[in-house]
Amino acid sequence: MKRLFVLSVFLAVLLCGVMVLSIVIDSRLYPIKYQKEVAYASNKFDVESAYIYSIIKTESSFNPKAVSKKGAIGLMQLMPSTARWAYGQIYADDAGFSKELLYDTAINIELGTYYFKYLLNKYGVIETALACYNAGEGNMKNYICGDKSLMGYPYAETANYVEKVEKYYKIYKTKI
Repeated sequence: MKRLFVLSVFLAVLLCGVMVLSIVIDSRLYPIKYQKEVAYASNKFDVESAYIYSIIKTESSFNPKAVSKKGAIGLMQLMPSTARWAYGQIYADDAGFSKELLYDTAINIELGTYYFKYLLNKYGVIETALACYNAGEGNMKNYICGDKSLMGYPYAETANYVEKVEKYYKIYKTKI
């Protein structure tokens, strides 16, 4: 009887340890950082915060200083030309824009969220909006059907990108 009790306690402690480890690993794999900035942009542009977190996770893995080989900058990996355009749309003038602003987490999240919302409004299909966010609208124009759905991807990277964001969205949707 005593052995059974000791074994039960041991298993309970082990299970608790596994649960704590699981929570720690989950919070490192799928962090929820920049909550104020994401909440602000999410509310301002009516975009689910789970999508914003998913895009950030996929684009930069939450590194605000990330720069891609092609020159995309910051958390949401915005090209300076796209960011300048979004800045001009939000603030009615792009005169105050500089690419250094893209390292500011609040501005990067605001501009990236605005751009994603613009794509959602234009195409009405999440997959198409995500593909355009990743590959650029110009690169995607020959892959978009009349109903705004996709008939393919110009790059394998874009197909992988869309798949990752959608996978992360499902995870973040349960965390938020």
